[in-house]
Amino acid sequence: MNERKLSILVVTGIYPPDVGGPATFVPRICRELVSRGHRVELISLSDQPSSDLDQNAPYSITRIRRGLPKPVRIVRTIWQVIGSGRSADLLFVNGLPLESALANLILKRPLLMKVVGDYAWERATSRGWTNDGFEQFQERRRGLRIALLKRLRRWWTRRASVVVAPSEYLRSIIVRWGVDTQRCIAIHNAPVVPERLPKPVGVTGLQGTGLRMITVARLVSWKGIDGILRVLMGIPDVYLTVVGDGPLDMSLRALASKLGLENRVTFTGRRNSEDTLALVRSSDVFVLNSTYEGLPHVILEALALGVPVIATAVGGTPEVVTNGENGLSIPPADDDALARAIVQLLQPDRLEALREGARVSGAELRFDRLVDRYEQLMLELAYSGPA
Repeated sequence: MNERKLSILVVTGIYPPDVGGPATFVPRICRELVSRGHRVELISLSDQPSSDLDQNAPYSITRIRRGLPKPVRIVRTIWQVIGSGRSADLLFVNGLPLESALANLILKRPLLMKVVGDYAWERATSRGWTNDGFEQFQERRRGLRIALLKRLRRWWTRRASVVVAPSEYLRSIIVRWGVDTQRCIAIHNAPVVPERLPKPVGVTGLQGTGLRMITVARLVSWKGIDGILRVLMGIPDVYLTVVGDGPLDMSLRALASKLGLENRVTFTGRRNSEDTLALVRSSDVFVLNSTYEGLPHVILEALALGVPVIATAVGGTPEVVTNGENGLSIPPADDDALARAIVQLLQPDRLEALREGARVSGAELRFDRLVDRYEQLMLELAYSGPA
């Protein structure tokens, strides 16, 4: 057992009751680090000043109100990171990279930064500043606003002592931003699935006698949920549950109604982690139709639950979804390929074979091994000083 103990300041943009990959990963690794004897303090943005969840956490939590005017929020976050970081051996940044990097100009602590996507592309896409796909965006130069986003993203990643990506694919992208290859590593996420989960009720997509599919995603354009809906229109006896919220919520509901899918598609809105996992476990197939991903945590959770996956071969997804073994891999933005994959899984024998493959591959995703890697990396950084 390691005898060297650290004081770790964790910074994140989202935290329970928020949902999403970081909101799942951060509390789990914090609890594990505390169980190994390290002291952990956490700073997060939040829609509320406190939560009942905080009382049960074995580490201190500071929530900064997300709704503050942005300049005020940024300054307050920097100030809080500086104040809390003075007693920390290391900063572990899972979000708010600009604020953390600025604060560390004063703190000068080793900074471990986890990057799960391209902030510049996501922001430019959501604001309508670009129609470029993820790969195109990396190479093209379009306008001062995008140039500024890219410059900021490049600056804060290069200020990190080490950058961790959840996939080799995303690692290769981050290196193109100017991060030294020796300071950028890939560590695949690993899910933690509770042995007992609640029984989901009142979800149309789980009540039908046909193929029960589920997707869990933020409702944004690059998740391709509109494509799933179009495909379902031509394949009867397939039911879909959509878990998540986002700016396209109302338009996707309207599209489902226009296509006559009201009785086969259920939009649940945002659900907490346990409810989401229960919905996934009760489904036959998990589907992710994205045109862009780092490495989706929810795919790992689906596999850990023994649920086969239909997913686009983008980002790091092909690193965990093996076509024909634990799921089906399809090209992005290809409705015909998605339809063919769904039709394959209407065959019970084919579905059962992939379900068995999902169970086998899911059993290999161990969270304790992930924590081992992060802990060793933190110890090396803390005892060698900032890069």
